[in-house]
Amino acid sequence: GQTVGRLYANSRTGAEVMMLLAWGDAQTNQLQVHRPEVCYPAFGYEILDSKASALTLASGAVLPVRELVVRRAEHIEQIVYWTRLGDFLPTSVRDQRIDRMRNALAGIVSDGLLARFSQQVVTPNQTAAGLERFAADLIGRLPIHARRVLLGSRLGAAGVQPR
Repeated sequence: GQTVGRLYANSRTGAEVMMLLAWGDAQTNQLQVHRPEVCYPAFGYEILDSKASALTLASGAVLPVRELVVRRAEHIEQIVYWTRLGDFLPTSVRDQRIDRMRNALAGIVSDGLLARFSQQVVTPNQTAAGLERFAADLIGRLPIHARRVLLGSRLGAAGVQPR
């Protein structure tokens, strides 16, 4: 459907965060949100770490996310992302299939979104705290209709404020 990509740079530290938002209006067998842990290996990256995590927003609401560390040659990348299918926020391929089935059983063909934030790192054991802070601050600055696109109706309606 639609994608938005941006590169944000911290003017004090020079640290860069890459953001990619990819949205599709209908999640079907032919068109689905592609998860980075599936796509990155297809482009030659090795997954060094993959784990479900939680991003606490300023309102106290909790956003389920996945953290990845990938490497190709000397390039190491830290990734924090989430997917949204309708109002579901699956953190694994299995959960995504189950949530798509739940929507189908309810007669709903939902839209889907991938929100991915990444940065190059020096070592694979660096934490994702900076990416999580960036994503939470970005969400907190968005109007409610934009938060609903990123987080779904229930979580997107939560009173989220910047830290």
